[in-house]
Amino acid sequence: MHIRVLTTMVLLNWWTCGCGGGSDSSPATEAAAGFFADASARLVPPFSHNPAVEGKYEMFENIGSGGGLVDIDNDGDLDIILLNGAWRDSAAANAPLPNRLYRQEGDGRFVEISEAAGLGDSGYSMGLASGDIDNDGDIDLYITQYGPDLLYRNNGDGTFSEIGAAAGINNPRWGCSAAFADFDGDGYLDIFVVNYVHFDPDITC
Repeated sequence: MHIRVLTTMVLLNWWTCGCGGGSDSSPATEAAAGFFADASARLVPPFSHNPAVEGKYEMFENIGSGGGLVDIDNDGDLDIILLNGAWRDSAAANAPLPNRLYRQEGDGRFVEISEAAGLGDSGYSMGLASGDIDNDGDIDLYITQYGPDLLYRNNGDGTFSEIGAAAGINNPRWGCSAAFADFDGDGYLDIFVVNYVHFDPDITC
């Protein structure tokens, strides 16, 4: 396995835009009918992001955590990964706030399998990147955190192994986001990590 990690102190902004094709109905008719229906309560188990800083108004609360849609089991259906905060008060540390993995079933419902898959980390997670780091056809994951970042290798059987330290991942800063790309054209994905500020937890917003 060949992995290179690049870090920067510049926070990148991701911009998205959507394009739509033609439609036989008028804009007024489309607006009245609505394009989307909220099916989360019917299809996805409940999830609540918790910044877990107990009203101290630290910088974490103003940023929150991310997530992503990834086909973790190569069945053609997108699964959901949602990242969470973490308690910074040691008195509450016995109540972890793990990240969540929801596997999509054939009928469109989602089942929570975080701990069974080995993705129930309870650190203060921020951003998620996905890519096949070992060219085995399975999607692997990189999670940035306030604290050591995490690199999860997909074992191909519905579980993941955290291999960050063994793979040479050492990012002691506040990681916000990341991306996989083959920067040197050697056929292996490298990792670009975006860090935020030097953070003093004793200073609140």
